[in-house]
Amino acid sequence: MVLGLLVSGLPFSVLAADMPDGFIGLKWGHSLDKMRDEGLFDRVIINDKNPDKQVAWVSTKRFNPLPNLKEYGIILYFYKDKLYAGSIMIKEYRDWNLLTEAIIEKYGTPFSKEMKNVNGNKIGIILDWSFKNGIISATYNQPKEEGSIYYSFPPKELRDDLLKERREERNKVREKL
Repeated sequence: MVLGLLVSGLPFSVLAADMPDGFIGLKWGHSLDKMRDEGLFDRVIINDKNPDKQVAWVSTKRFNPLPNLKEYGIILYFYKDKLYAGSIMIKEYRDWNLLTEAIIEKYGTPFSKEMKNVNGNKIGIILDWSFKNGIISATYNQPKEEGSIYYSFPPKELRDDLLKERREERNKVREKL
């Protein structure tokens, strides 16, 4: 069965007080090349369209955001060799809940939305924290029994590039209409 997501509520939370200075103990701007030299990755992929964008799958033996975290994966996102985003994929709801509770304690109450399928039935939850230059978003999909926590704090140059890409995509779609 194909599920579509319908989201209710306002688009963003109120700005959280203090912006995170990094992800899983790594500071924003940490070097991909340095981490690669240290053997911290299982895999690194370079974006074909934009070689300045890299994605790395982290060795979970080296990074564990919670003691006793069961099934999880970590992905880091780099732009021009600098860390700007990361996500943790989690199977157990208990683990997802523990991580989101810790984020709430640190950054305050998030904006909360329900994930719904095309029939309007609740299938999960989305929590968002907004900051001046980025976001934290936590989602959990109950039928799939999977969740993620995503931090994104891109540098201004990347934000500008992303906006340019979106404009170009919109123009292509508009030409086809």
